[in-house]
Amino acid sequence: MLKSRLHVLLALVTLFTTSTVFSQIDEKKMTALKKEEVKDEKEGWKSGGSFGLALDQLALFNPRVGAGENRVGFGGIGSVFANKKDGRFTWGNQLTLQLGVQKIGENKWQKNIDALRFGTKLGYQSKSPKLFYAVLGTLETQLTPTYTGNYLAANTATDKINSKLFAPAFIEIVPGIDYRHDSHLSILFSPIASKFIIVADQDIANLGVFGTEKNSDGVTYKTSRFFFGASLAGRYTNKFLNDKILLNSRLDLFSNYLKDPQNIDVRFINDIGVAVFKKISINLILDYFYDNDVLVQKKDANGKYSLLGHGGSLSEQLVVKYNTTF
Repeated sequence: MLKSRLHVLLALVTLFTTSTVFSQIDEKKMTALKKEEVKDEKEGWKSGGSFGLALDQLALFNPRVGAGENRVGFGGIGSVFANKKDGRFTWGNQLTLQLGVQKIGENKWQKNIDALRFGTKLGYQSKSPKLFYAVLGTLETQLTPTYTGNYLAANTATDKINSKLFAPAFIEIVPGIDYRHDSHLSILFSPIASKFIIVADQDIANLGVFGTEKNSDGVTYKTSRFFFGASLAGRYTNKFLNDKILLNSRLDLFSNYLKDPQNIDVRFINDIGVAVFKKISINLILDYFYDNDVLVQKKDANGKYSLLGHGGSLSEQLVVKYNTTF
């Protein structure tokens, strides 16, 4: 329980301290941004996206002893958004695809990261200009199958598939009150949030690692699970230092009323970019995940990820991005 609270405290402090520190960097720039907010409030649709690519390669010919093996790796991230404003009604949508793979020596392609995330938020402005009645929906799953050892295909006849599209999938439906401080920061709180875990493959569900519960036979696992509780969703996006620093931050917290409400689920994603040329930036993407019901891979005594247990999962990806508005 203490560990879960520390995860939440660290995420909250990082999100709001970061926004506060950056906001104090350049008061002139912030004044200009305030003026630009009027432009952002235009009626109708606004859409855009960003596309990033990471590539590294190492080739060895007659390598020295201890030099290692040939390696090639590539990855990327693509994100598109479409937002609409119609009077007091707002609707925001975002789809993100993220994938990274590598091949070492004669081994098959191995996966580093794989995620498909979709979020949509409907809002209706109350009498207060900063408060909205809102409903947030999120979906997260993956794109490609994963086999034993995080490979894209089985290496041996005994290797088994351990995840694929919609196995698992995490879905949240969060109705609540959305506080929008400005066009950069919003905080949505809901005391009646719903969360679903779906594992649309019985063999994968039977691995017992994605948070579903056992069936009455005590051996197989259910392919879905429902959670009901409280949720807090924070979003922050901004540009600083004459548009040289780009920041997009997402924080999601969830407490399940039905079981162990003290174990708070945490999702904390930060995309920090440094503009190099117009529309081109180098981005560091940090993704932290903690769910007490979902097991993560842990290292054994030999330093290999062969164990399963409770804990947080952190991924990091460095990409060159192209950002545009449609």
